[in-house]
Amino acid sequence: MRLAGGKLLLSRSSLSGCRAPHVIMCGIVAYLSRDPIRLSALAAMTNALRHRGPDDYGFTVFGETIRDADLDHLDLQPTALSTNVALGHRRLTILDTSPRGRQPMSYSGRYHLVYNGEIYNYVELRAQLRKEGYQFCSNSDTEVILAAYQRWGTDCLSTFNGMWALVLYDAQLHRLFVARDRFAVKPLVHYQDDRSLLFSSEAKALVGIPLVRTAPNLAYCREYLRVGALEHLRETGFTGVFRFPPASYIDCHIDDLWGPELPTKRFWSLTPTDSNPRFDGRTAQRYAEEYLHHLQDAVQLRLRADVKVGTALSGGLDSGSIVHLIDGLMKARGVADDDHQQTFSAVFRTVPEALHCDESAFIERAVAPLCARSNRTEIPVDQVPEEYVRMIYAMDTPPASSHMSGWFTYKLVARTDVKVMLDGQGADEQLAGYLRYLPNYLAHLRSDVLREFVAAAAIPGAGVYRTLGLVSNAARRLNMEAGLNLLLRARGTQLQTTLPLNEVLARDVYRGLTGLLHYSDRTSMHFSIECRVPFMDVRLVEFLARVPAPYKIHNGWTKYIARLAMQGRLDPAITWRRDKMGFPCPNDYWFQGPLRDWFCSEISRSELVRDICPTFRVHEALVRGMPMDRLMRYLNLALWHRVFFEGEAPA
Repeated sequence: MRLAGGKLLLSRSSLSGCRAPHVIMCGIVAYLSRDPIRLSALAAMTNALRHRGPDDYGFTVFGETIRDADLDHLDLQPTALSTNVALGHRRLTILDTSPRGRQPMSYSGRYHLVYNGEIYNYVELRAQLRKEGYQFCSNSDTEVILAAYQRWGTDCLSTFNGMWALVLYDAQLHRLFVARDRFAVKPLVHYQDDRSLLFSSEAKALVGIPLVRTAPNLAYCREYLRVGALEHLRETGFTGVFRFPPASYIDCHIDDLWGPELPTKRFWSLTPTDSNPRFDGRTAQRYAEEYLHHLQDAVQLRLRADVKVGTALSGGLDSGSIVHLIDGLMKARGVADDDHQQTFSAVFRTVPEALHCDESAFIERAVAPLCARSNRTEIPVDQVPEEYVRMIYAMDTPPASSHMSGWFTYKLVARTDVKVMLDGQGADEQLAGYLRYLPNYLAHLRSDVLREFVAAAAIPGAGVYRTLGLVSNAARRLNMEAGLNLLLRARGTQLQTTLPLNEVLARDVYRGLTGLLHYSDRTSMHFSIECRVPFMDVRLVEFLARVPAPYKIHNGWTKYIARLAMQGRLDPAITWRRDKMGFPCPNDYWFQGPLRDWFCSEISRSELVRDICPTFRVHEALVRGMPMDRLMRYLNLALWHRVFFEGEAPA
């Protein structure tokens, strides 16, 4: 991406001289009111986010206040406006705990910012702004955001390579600038009535205060039970609480915020290629090399912190690639072997009924040739109920599954001195790593359809998917595709083959992937750990959207160019691994075995489940063989209602 004048800002990074003394992750609150600001409400919202920022905090209020609480680190700025504005912040400091990095941060005595996230290319942006005469008092990316907004206005968003949720108040023009990153990596929710407008990193900061009138969103809950996680929707499980949309912003006078909906605008969108050429080996190699180039630089940017680096390692291609690249980058920097990196994994080696979830052998193959310390944890079944309740509270809305592997992985990280973790989320949704993408791939091939159909038989579990793809391809050629998809919809399947593969992948960046990124953020931040996702680097995402489908699935291999790129770098057993797991949990064993009584009891005693599904009986559903992923939705909904509406939030 370039600014006017051709000055490159999303440039390749350099690891030399890249200490980041104000790199922080945090929780943010913004409170706008037509009445005086209640300091007790501001404090309660901010303190509810303490897990996101246990190291420091700060508040700034513009206008009148009701002094029903005493707040430290409070900056009062009287004004005579009809709308009062308050900003609150909780700070997790990766390096420097000095007051220079405290938020809300002001700039030029005019701009005031609370911000959660990381602008990875802030070094390049700061250098560019300095050339244009801007001065900086710190090395923080927070200050760079403030200067960038002063210089370029909302166009600054197109120069940021990172993850962010921010609220910036212009005290001179009385404008509010609110923005969220392109892929919704960092969370931001809001609530509005006729007197108050509240923004927060998490819904729990809003629903716990008297200002907010909310109840279970029954339509949302019913849809969740029907189809699963709904993190991509604007609505949440709480009435009146909404997600701020990804790749969007608000920039307006504070008096213009009181309409029926927030005046959001989109600043970026993903445009996939519709090219579908015949596969060519030399072109595939070129794509593989470019992919590796982008991924390596994305990883390199995310090492910008002078702390020990950790990686969530499942034993698959994606996390294995990150671990390998970190190792090479650390060796190039001359970092001592003991400080290279640590990997963290949940394994299942000792319980026979859970061995099908164990990836220990692949984890060992991934770390064996590297300078890495492998940390592993086994999940004690007796700890699952208590930790499960904590997980539900951390997530804010009912999640897709049990998430215990990721939860216990980050619980393990929290027992070490690692504060930054790299995670492999995002590769499958861009490189077609799931079986559900096969039908769309085969349906839209113009050549080699039968060869690809036969080759796909080698992919475990691909039978129904490849058959549907072949039938859909024939239906398209006979102009019967619409009828086939009507039939599929009537049979209740969510699989539709109308869209070509790249369009489905682009859509899923804002559907299923949004949920996975949400879970990564909530899990890591519950344990006050920063999680970074190299596969969501905007340059890599835009590149992969330009790669035609035949280079993503080829000859019976998903994620083909990624495998080709790592050939000779990773162990072949990982590079060319066909089965896909990715932090699985033995949910069937747990909830039909040692945790069956707890599982059934929590669902059976839930008033919300009874209200929504009065005829549902969990014991009968188990006997009928209802799939466990569907049954867990009832458990998750029951526990969600318990912790948020029955006064049983975990300590």
